Amino acid sequence: MAILNHVHGRVTLAEARLSFADLDRNGVVNVTDADLVADAVVAGLSLADIDFSPVLLPTIPYTNQDRFTFGGAVFPRTRVRVSHAFGAVEADSDGQGAFAIEIPLNSDRLQFYYVSSFDASGTQTMPLPLSILRDTQGPAIRVISPPNGWVTSQSEVVVSGTVGDALNGQRGMSVSVNGVAAAVTVGTGRNGSFLSAPVSLELGANMIQIRSVDVVGNETVVDLIVTRQTAGAFRLVKQSGDRQKGVSGGQLGEPVSVLVQGPGGVPIAGKAVVFQVMGGLGEISPIGGVYGPAVSRLIAISDPSGEAQVNWRLGANAGKGNHLLKASSRDMEGELYFVASALPSAVVRLNHAGGNAQVAGVGTMATESLRVWVNDGANALSGQDVTFNVLTGGGKVNGHPFFSVSSDAAGFAEVQYLLGAQAGEQTISASVPNQAEASVVFTLTGVAAAADGDTSVSGLVLTPFLQAVPHTRVELMVEGTRFGPVNSDMAGSFRLTGVMPGAAELQFWLPVGSTSQATPSAPISVKSLYLIRGVDNQLSDPILLPLTLNRLVTSFDGASSVDLVLRGVEGFSLTIPAGSVAANDGTLPTAAAPFSLSLTQIPMPNLPMPPALGEAPRVAWLLEPADVRFLSPPRLKFPDLAGVSGDTTVGVFGFDSRLHRFGRLATTGASGSPAEFQSEGDVSPIQAGFGFVNAGYQGRRATVASGGGTSAPIE
Repeated sequence: MAILNHVHGRVTLAEARLSFADLDRNGVVNVTDADLVADAVVAGLSLADIDFSPVLLPTIPYTNQDRFTFGGAVFPRTRVRVSHAFGAVEADSDGQGAFAIEIPLNSDRLQFYYVSSFDASGTQTMPLPLSILRDTQGPAIRVISPPNGWVTSQSEVVVSGTVGDALNGQRGMSVSVNGVAAAVTVGTGRNGSFLSAPVSLELGANMIQIRSVDVVGNETVVDLIVTRQTAGAFRLVKQSGDRQKGVSGGQLGEPVSVLVQGPGGVPIAGKAVVFQVMGGLGEISPIGGVYGPAVSRLIAISDPSGEAQVNWRLGANAGKGNHLLKASSRDMEGELYFVASALPSAVVRLNHAGGNAQVAGVGTMATESLRVWVNDGANALSGQDVTFNVLTGGGKVNGHPFFSVSSDAAGFAEVQYLLGAQAGEQTISASVPNQAEASVVFTLTGVAAAADGDTSVSGLVLTPFLQAVPHTRVELMVEGTRFGPVNSDMAGSFRLTGVMPGAAELQFWLPVGSTSQATPSAPISVKSLYLIRGVDNQLSDPILLPLTLNRLVTSFDGASSVDLVLRGVEGFSLTIPAGSVAANDGTLPTAAAPFSLSLTQIPMPNLPMPPALGEAPRVAWLLEPADVRFLSPPRLKFPDLAGVSGDTTVGVFGFDSRLHRFGRLATTGASGSPAEFQSEGDVSPIQAGFGFVNAGYQGRRATVASGGGTSAPIE
């Protein structure tokens, strides 16, 4: 009768009741809705329960703006709430149930939001997590070839280099050279690479512009000058071997060959040509009867036809034009550069990349997606099918007991996980079909909320040596309300009671009485979480603060470089260039107020979270203080930790608090015997805080001798 009265204009329904009167969900209350009620009454049936849970529309989860708008659908005229640690935004869905909400974003970092709605009684539905990454930084470009200022008589040149973005690099970047699109391999973290089409050179100075744009529109431009001159009487000329492709770690099919020519193009025999690996960490070896050792620098003698050549074995890193070889000869014009691209190998491995060991309310969506990295041991593998399968706990992946997704261009595959009703441990496997070694298991913990009882949060604050850190100031932000502070006790324990449930951020500030180079205006560590009502929300793992007690320091006034060494690892050093360090608030060191820098080896199991991409750390460290940044890259040098005398490529990783995980900062290779590893290029291989180098990717080559005395490599 209420519906009929509304339809005929007798008594209009209140706005709050219109949603419930629109039974056929067509956005209009009319006679059809009254008929549906009558049919239900006459037949003695109950009307279907109303689902007030919101459904989020697919969205691009990244931006370079400080505001972000997303949409979804819910029961018509329902209040929708988006909460985060620092506040909440609410809006009503329209007559068709659609809603769009704009939310604020903080500085460049991964940020967590939770979307819920309210049913007819005002009860809030289970929250849906929504993670948004804000990125305002342009990609980092490093030109591998040609060098800036190169002088050549060649009529064209190809440009290659590395390109990366620590925040959004894996999502794809474009690179153009003089306005023409280059081929790009996105890599992981900062390890993308690019190779241009040939660029024509005019006589004289040529300006070449490299432009990279990331997925949200941040742009970086790098210029280089290449000068073309007329060919001299004595010169080197490329014969073969440039712009080849091969499998990473394998030998290219064609030798690298140059011609040594005199006036009129006459070949010169017996001339020494120096071949040297300049990028990609590969190796070269001589061509001839006896197979010589593989090295990074080799001298070849030109034959009667003027030809000098070498074999080229690529390093372990896949990419576009990311391997570089230089050829030069004394008293001969210029230098020649050869580039090569490497493809991943056929090995398939699977590693955790995020989402493991979470704690969440039963029946709710886990905050972080379950994420794996598909790789060959060193490089990402795209287009590989990964099947996620719920083993225990009764949850669902992407709404199903099992679900398959393909790895993206950076090798990542991920799904959302809805926890089942079972409190306690819940497990999910991820595997690549027909690949026995490509399998991992995720373990999450479900916690049941309590209608009554105190909502609290508790945990433990330790150093990387698992020492208690007393007097640490702990504060809690829950949807814009601050709780605390409390100080950790002598055992490092803390507990905040009487807090409200919801989207939260735990903040850990430097312990009372500690000193740093600048008074930090931000906490030394943070942790995002969703607090469950009526229970003690215990952190599953201790918070490991990036500080050590009684550290040995080196004074740095900024005027000259310093070398930091790692006790217990002979040959390990970190060179901090002069003028390269500033506090996060912009303060610079001076002779009157120098910074106190330290580098400390820490136990590898005591990193603040599992290493990225399933890497096995070989040695881990902590660079203090944590509240500094580098204005120019430090250089890392370390010995042959794997004992393989140069036959290893090693990744350098650092903890990125903005993404809540470790990321690959650089890849290094060996030279000399015993091997010494040194990061190549000008991309910083290290940052303040936690870092490690992995166990490395080994080519496992050996040499055997035949009965005739000759030797050859075997795989």
